[in-house]
Amino acid sequence: MIYEMFKEAIRSLMHNKMRSFLSMLGIVIGVMAVIIVLSLGNGATYSVKSEIESIGSNVFFVMAKRTKYGKLTLDDIEEMKRQAMYLTDITPSFSSNGNFKYAENTISTQFYATNPDFINIFGLKVESGRLINELDFEGGLKVAVIGSYVAEELFGEEDPLGKEIKLYINNRFLPLKVVGVLEETGSKLFLNVDNVVFIPFTTVEQRLLKLDTVNQFFAKAKNSEVVEQAKDELEIFLFSRLKDEDSYKILSQDEILDTINQVTGMLNLVLGAIAGISLLVGGIGIMNIMLVSVTERTREIGIKKAIGAKNSNIMLQFLIESSILTVSAGIIGVIMGTVFSNFIGKFINVTPHFRVDQIILSFVISGLIGLFFGIYPAIKASKLNPVDALRYE
Repeated sequence: MIYEMFKEAIRSLMHNKMRSFLSMLGIVIGVMAVIIVLSLGNGATYSVKSEIESIGSNVFFVMAKRTKYGKLTLDDIEEMKRQAMYLTDITPSFSSNGNFKYAENTISTQFYATNPDFINIFGLKVESGRLINELDFEGGLKVAVIGSYVAEELFGEEDPLGKEIKLYINNRFLPLKVVGVLEETGSKLFLNVDNVVFIPFTTVEQRLLKLDTVNQFFAKAKNSEVVEQAKDELEIFLFSRLKDEDSYKILSQDEILDTINQVTGMLNLVLGAIAGISLLVGGIGIMNIMLVSVTERTREIGIKKAIGAKNSNIMLQFLIESSILTVSAGIIGVIMGTVFSNFIGKFINVTPHFRVDQIILSFVISGLIGLFFGIYPAIKASKLNPVDALRYE
């Protein structure tokens, strides 16, 4: 009997192809929107997480501010490196935007004032020349390592090594000798490696901005087994200098990842819910079409009841029809969502990440919508009086 009901449902839907298509359209768009939003959201999340994890789980980002008891200086950072038992690659970090000029070419971009340890933490490599070294840092030398995009914008086909560029900031300028060009890398956490310039921290401190406080720095535990001990070591040192626990914040990679997961999880939930509204609208469309179908087939229902069909048979018939509509729409929506996610991802430079559980959930929800919004029309059909139905014209 179920098989016959399926055959009859398909015949009925194929008899009104355009109406069936329009009924399915809302569900198709809804499922497609949910798949696109969630897959691109997942892709963006995984991209950020992979960038963080590529740096390592044993890296800390520290923010500190001056207090009435003291401040953190470059000498303090150097002393911390000498005393540390569990820490290595401690690097101050100051970033700002500036204008860089070579001959007639100018580019406005970000520069980082730091030391050689920063390069080690982020695993940066040069395509030509060399990286910032200890001699550059200790002597406050006027040198720079530039990203591949900066090199292309300023020098074109010309070899940048040994050439002098000028940094303009706050009505001051600083001549810098290019000693290295980084490999084309793309983004790395918060850093667009291709569009950045690295300068020794001491050079900026002594010759340009007169920095007297280190407000942020990176530190790396010697290995993943001593992360907690390294964090305790940071806590002790910072408190000894600033005497105020509220004046500094130590963020580990795990804490950063947890924060990202919470934010992106909430964002995906909100965006998924907004996209899911179209599923609700599609379900209302299904119910409307099924009510029209009940009205059109009143006489048919009367004949079936007259020859012995039960109320449950009539109700099941219409539930099967609404379920076929929504399940078919769900399959089409998943396929189109997958295709459009890849298409949109290429334009916004995000690789979509499809989770099987989310695809199955979208598919199941579309089926449940068919059942839910098909119940009322099915019940209405099953309760028709056979005598009245037979008289219906």
